[in-house]
Amino acid sequence: MRIFLLLVHLFALAALLGSIFADFAIAAALDRQAGMETYAGALAAKAALTKPLVYGGVVLLLLSGVGLLLMRMAYVQQGWMIAKLALVLILAVSAVIVAAPIDGEMAEIAAKAAASGTPPPAELAALQARQEVLDALNLALILAIVFLSLRKRLWL
Repeated sequence: MRIFLLLVHLFALAALLGSIFADFAIAAALDRQAGMETYAGALAAKAALTKPLVYGGVVLLLLSGVGLLLMRMAYVQQGWMIAKLALVLILAVSAVIVAAPIDGEMAEIAAKAAASGTPPPAELAALQARQEVLDALNLALILAIVFLSLRKRLWL
């Protein structure tokens, strides 16, 4: 059972990391000069692609992590695990409640601008910048969590 939970945990981590890298890659490839309708469609596709990766990744990470933790309850009393759990909680809130909804907001704003024939509002660029910062923060949180997970192999 432990090996199965570890595989699920790693798969979920890959999905969450994939959502972050997909955000970076798609944002870099989007061409605002191609026209507002094309840009709005690309943002909608980006939101549709990354949302299941974020939500699915976080849910599977939490469920498999709880299962793994229940198998080794002695870890709960160790400082590195308390720090790891705190970082996981921050990551879950940041990814699901703060960062993930930004894709939908951006797609909605771009669709309204495309429908009205107006240029993209400054709010769209501000949301993009905010999302890039949150993606970088989430990536740093994941790296810190992985570092704490490897603490035995790193002689900590």
